[in-house]
Amino acid sequence: MGAPSWRVALSGWLPVFGIGVLQTAAPMAVLHFALGLQMARAAGTIGFLVLVTGCFSALVQWLNAKFGSAGFSSWRC
Repeated sequence: MGAPSWRVALSGWLPVFGIGVLQTAAPMAVLHFALGLQMARAAGTIGFLVLVTGCFSALVQWLNAKFGSAGFSSWRC
């Protein structure tokens, strides 16, 4: 018997989401620590960026499930 569908979906989405969160945190850290910029609403900004990262990674996962992985072609030579 295979794994439950929620587990398969989460295991495909979570690594992409984790990398996206790191990509969000890296520029924020550079802006704050290297350039010394202060955000007026840091928690809201970071929360919004994490939310956008989650939505984008879920959309990409859905597109891959719907249309197949990138580079796949149904043409046979």
